[in-house]
Amino acid sequence: MQSSRTAVSPRLLALGLGLIAMFSADALAGDVFVPNHAPTTAGPGGYSTLMHTQARSYQLVVGPQELGSLPLGARVTGITWRLSTWIVHPDWPGVGNTANYSNYDIYLSQSNNPPGSLSTTYTDNIGADVVQVRGGPLSLADAFFPGGALTPSVNPYGALIQFTTPYVYQGGDLLLTIRHTGNGFINGILDTVSSPHCQAIGVSSYTQPDLWYAQGLITMKLVYDDPVSTYCTAKINALGCTPQIGFSGVPSATAGSGFVVSSINVRNNKSGLLFYGVSGRLVAPFQGGTLCVAPQIKRTGAINSGGTAAPANDCTGIYAIDMNAFAASGGPPLPLPALGVPGTLVDCQFWGRDPGFPPPNNTTLSDALEYTVQP
Repeated sequence: MQSSRTAVSPRLLALGLGLIAMFSADALAGDVFVPNHAPTTAGPGGYSTLMHTQARSYQLVVGPQELGSLPLGARVTGITWRLSTWIVHPDWPGVGNTANYSNYDIYLSQSNNPPGSLSTTYTDNIGADVVQVRGGPLSLADAFFPGGALTPSVNPYGALIQFTTPYVYQGGDLLLTIRHTGNGFINGILDTVSSPHCQAIGVSSYTQPDLWYAQGLITMKLVYDDPVSTYCTAKINALGCTPQIGFSGVPSATAGSGFVVSSINVRNNKSGLLFYGVSGRLVAPFQGGTLCVAPQIKRTGAINSGGTAAPANDCTGIYAIDMNAFAASGGPPLPLPALGVPGTLVDCQFWGRDPGFPPPNNTTLSDALEYTVQP
């Protein structure tokens, strides 16, 4: 951790000062309903395509007009639907019952074709960023989908089907593709609510690639994690202050986008740097605190927190670094694909010197920031 000490630039210090009111709690999850008006609108009918006894496939393109609440860079982590209300349906599959699918495969991607222009060969619609978010067996038991409502009332959305691999939304049309082998037990009739910004097609097969035909828009709820969040526990420094990590701007791969990572409540006029990596989260003892970034770890060059004119024995120091400007500078290179490839998940943590602790624990460590690189 030896390095020369340099003063933080006025520009970055000003950016860091602006972060004080922007520090956030742990990762927030959100919901997006398709179509947006579905939570208060009952559909005129229903489709059994997604919960059929026999093999079925379904594809739905959703225009950005219905995705305004889904942030760029958000990680979509689950999906669910609800029973229709054109007649009263009991809970599905029913208490004591289980609907089992040997294969229930879900894919998310951008769409090669907008709503109204889907190809009847489903693979022609799937964008290059496709992710199989879940696959293999699926079992839905008891009141997985609650029933009992009659139009104009709506049933609650069902329990969440969690994804094993999140999909990172990068804007534009969103394409949902589902293929399943059937449950062999009982159909579930799911609610349809129309939107001019969506189009659905399907086929009565698990494998058929073409000749897909028109289907209704089965209203759905997607669950997502925000693209930037904090996690882990900071090490309180020797002055009793808790360093906090935060950000401003958008974590974009575009040069000059001004994504600034900052830490406040650090000892003034002491050198610090950022650990960062693309291998995920970690909780491990490190120099009297907690290391929160999994190997392989890279680091930025060291700069001083705050300015030389501020008192040394206080916690008014602010460490701020423009990650895009740093990536383009002569400092240690950011690892590809840390800021170069949209969709990459990056974790980073502030580390700083703290002479109030005896060696080798004479350091302070913030909580950690996790963000998804956006276009």
